Amino acid sequence: MGESAPELTVRTAFDERYGYALCPAQPEVAAYAVRLVRAFCARYDAAEVPSLMLEACGWLGFEHGSRPEKTAGADLSAGCRDLLSICLCAACRTGIEAAGADPTGVARAVRRTVDAEMRRCPHPERVRRVAG
Repeated sequence: MGESAPELTVRTAFDERYGYALCPAQPEVAAYAVRLVRAFCARYDAAEVPSLMLEACGWLGFEHGSRPEKTAGADLSAGCRDLLSICLCAACRTGIEAAGADPTGVARAVRRTVDAEMRRCPHPERVRRVAG
């Protein structure tokens, strides 16, 4: 779905979008999820389906590209992978500002940290191929 609505996807500090990952902070994404659950609940009687468990419902970051996982072997630390998972879409930037932080400063710090790790990486060609 992110391919058809890229403005609703997770956006990295490098201004790359993860087409496989809709950002749940986007109001349209949250509304879509509610519509899906309501449609399911309207279709099935509570006696027939007494409970509903949502799987893989939420924010997806760097390591959830597709099957098979495409980030394996990138030689990035867990912290760096987490930094590449921070979303800086319009909705997340608004949330960051509301929390009293500067989203531009967050993006700059993430880029600086990731770039520094990539320069120290023993296989930088593999990281570039995976991350960019």
